[in-house]
Amino acid sequence: SEELHLTPIEYRLLQELSGAPGRVLTHQHLLKAVWGPGHAEDVHYVRVHMANLRKKIEADPQQPRHLITKTGIGCHLDTDD
Repeated sequence: SEELHLTPIEYRLLQELSGAPGRVLTHQHLLKAVWGPGHAEDVHYVRVHMANLRKKIEADPQQPRHLITKTGIGCHLDTDD
């Protein structure tokens, strides 16, 4: 297996998502869990870091199979493969 180099933020995001596979975690939940309570409005943080994470994890980041974004709601980890 190939070793992945994740930033601390990417690691915490992935850790949070993998703790609830298949369940959509809201942007607010992820922001609070990863960045802290002062960042509830910074949804762009989630978008940017999820995009970076997809580039590292997905075979085709444009057609993600694992890191799924529900527009306007949040993200979830799909483990069915």
